[in-house]
Amino acid sequence: MQGHLAAVTGESGRVELYGAEAGRLLHWRQEEAGKRPVPGEGTDAGVEPGTSCAPATSAERTTAFFTDAGGALCAGGRGRSPWRCSRRPGRGPCVPCAV
Repeated sequence: MQGHLAAVTGESGRVELYGAEAGRLLHWRQEEAGKRPVPGEGTDAGVEPGTSCAPATSAERTTAFFTDAGGALCAGGRGRSPWRCSRRPGRGPCVPCAV
């Protein structure tokens, strides 16, 4: 794993973690509250290490936001292929905010 983990607690109270590894977006999820997170399905993605964040985006889902090697803002998540949100917002970590 490269960079930091992005952690999020969903409405269920369970924790999900996202991380980066050589062209992959990694995912871990608690199957039960209070239990250790287990590896989930990873996704091929050009994640730039240290740029991810993962807010809860609905009652059932979390979404990982990250920048790729080209500086584009991307989003993806558990079992979903990542997509580009914008071309080049700039370098550095993504920071969640409420709108």
